Amino acid sequence: MSIPDWISATSDVVMAGSAIIGVLYAKKWFNQVINEEGTKLSLKLLEQTFPDLIESLNKRPGQHQYLSFIADECIKGNYINNKETLDWFIDEFISNAKEFKRHRVDLLICMGALERRGFNLLAKKKSLVIHILAACASLEILLDEAYDLISLIRIKSSASSTMFDVMRHNRYGSNDYDSDTLLQMLKGKCVEMDNLQSECYRDYTEFVSGDPHISSFFLKVK
Repeated sequence: MSIPDWISATSDVVMAGSAIIGVLYAKKWFNQVINEEGTKLSLKLLEQTFPDLIESLNKRPGQHQYLSFIADECIKGNYINNKETLDWFIDEFISNAKEFKRHRVDLLICMGALERRGFNLLAKKKSLVIHILAACASLEILLDEAYDLISLIRIKSSASSTMFDVMRHNRYGSNDYDSDTLLQMLKGKCVEMDNLQSECYRDYTEFVSGDPHISSFFLKVK
């Protein structure tokens, strides 16, 4: 082999070795970044995203009971006299429901981002989160149904409303429910919502119990 050929072959070996080292270094660096991002997301889930969801569940203590009270006032003919107060509370109910829904989606997104990075909750912790998310999904449906019911009761109690307004307003408008029936339906929804909230509080209390270190929640974090 001539000297130029030897130099060329040596250069090829060096370049190949450098490429391998570069790939290994890049992989190590990438894994380090993934781990750092995963750790940050893990802390965010534990310290912000999950607590925000639970806090939004308890935004207004006794809200469901007061919702039933408002409906009862409407049925008794007190809607017009208390219109401003009742409308304000219903607007608050809608606002709180939207905030709760946003926090549930945030938790789902955070969980998905962690799993894509290989960060998985311990089996028991994960089962609690899944149960809470399922309860929250059911609660979302109940919130929408409760809003439709209270809105229908409010429209029927308003002297200016027409049956056309009632029918086009929500899922219950096409049925000829009387006010007492609507009130009982609403109270039933409120009881279901209270039960689901209690389940979420219980499961979350169990989720955060024990050693507060992050490694007590995730398989990968040390």
